[in-house]
Amino acid sequence: MTDSSLAIAITLIGLLYMPMPLMAWSVLAASRTLSVRHWCVGGALFGIGVLLVGLRIYLPEWLSFTVANACVMWGNLLRIQALKLELKRPWPTYRWVLWLAVYMVIYEWFRLEMESPFFRFGWGFGVLALCFAELARLSWQLAQAESSRSARWFSLVHMAAVAVVAVRVVLTGLGVSHPSPVAADIDAMVTTVMVLLTTVLGNFAFVGIFAERSTAKEVVLAKEQAQQLEHSRWRGRIAQLDRQRSLGAMSASISHELNQPLAAILLDANMVQQGLTSGTLTPAHLHENINAIEQNTLRASQIIQRIRNFIQPAPETFERVDVATLSVEVADLLAAEARAREVTFTFARDHALAPVMGDRIQLSQIVLNLYRNAMQAMATVPRRVIAVDVRNEGEQVVLRITDSGIGFSPQVLAGMGTEFFTTKPEGLGVGIMISRSIAEQHGGTLTFANASQEGAVATLALPAVQASPLVGRSAH
Repeated sequence: MTDSSLAIAITLIGLLYMPMPLMAWSVLAASRTLSVRHWCVGGALFGIGVLLVGLRIYLPEWLSFTVANACVMWGNLLRIQALKLELKRPWPTYRWVLWLAVYMVIYEWFRLEMESPFFRFGWGFGVLALCFAELARLSWQLAQAESSRSARWFSLVHMAAVAVVAVRVVLTGLGVSHPSPVAADIDAMVTTVMVLLTTVLGNFAFVGIFAERSTAKEVVLAKEQAQQLEHSRWRGRIAQLDRQRSLGAMSASISHELNQPLAAILLDANMVQQGLTSGTLTPAHLHENINAIEQNTLRASQIIQRIRNFIQPAPETFERVDVATLSVEVADLLAAEARAREVTFTFARDHALAPVMGDRIQLSQIVLNLYRNAMQAMATVPRRVIAVDVRNEGEQVVLRITDSGIGFSPQVLAGMGTEFFTTKPEGLGVGIMISRSIAEQHGGTLTFANASQEGAVATLALPAVQASPLVGRSAH
């Protein structure tokens, strides 16, 4: 890889990163606190700084060195301040302004007075590692204080980034690498990819922190109100909160899913650049790469839209749904979590499966709850398989989800679906209750039993379209 190729890759990272603060600002519309404003502005400044670094060969030094590094440092300080605000220990304004001034004075001294690329590079990347380390430390404290999975993921990702950046500085000091962020070295490319992963996963984890916190508070409030009011009045609200809570718990899986099309876009753009440089790029190859970039951009957009649709309240809309296809789509959403838990999915279906009439989001919520319960139930067994079988049975479509766990005890079977009944220390006892209510609202049933050999089986039975009384219905 040439210096110009890596510069283009860094430029693309800056361009790909720019929508992330906007996405966080959009998703957190109801929680735009001072810390959220600090985070989003800091993220935008960081992205601008990365973009200017990538364009270094086209820009004057004062812009690609001085302004670029000021934006990166300022962005990191604002993101650190955002986490400090969440921990109720914010810096006074003069302190982070002083840090920025000291950093830039020393950086410019190395660049202009000493004219030392090594000291300039070592200072810039060394402080970057310190900023990532501080972000990791603060997010870990937040994870400990709030038992937040998203904050824990945020901390681990930034710890990994600290290690990668530190190795880069050491290799530069040993003369193995060139003291430039756009140097054509393997470790430079690794650092570039790590920055991409850190920014993408970090933004999703930050959103996940707020999703977990706000949802937990609202679910507790909804639980207290549901004890006094009719259950049907709060069913829709609690279902939406349960979806938001699931999103917070799955922030790592969603981040991984979004990172794949972004990384593919970066790879295709780099291949185009290499082909142009070497003169081997044919019109057919160019067309193929442009199509791939277009498809992956559309895929990333669809993922973001799917997340927004899943967590936002919306009127119930009944449509034809293929239950077998839906079961695979929900499993794809949990792919990263399944790999982490070493869980394997198997799927079987009738060749001519009848559709059902229902709300796709609500039915997805049932399947999502059943999958996650099955994965958690297999945590202590060596063989972890979830078998999904969808069949036509008379006038119904029946979905059976069988796990290879330890099965249900008689006490648990008796309490399944009871309001606020749970066997999990961190559970709220609403998942199965909501799922059963949604099934009944669709004219179906949701039952649980122990499998004949091992594990447990959840059975969702829904009326097929030709037998469904809900055909043509649109609930409001």
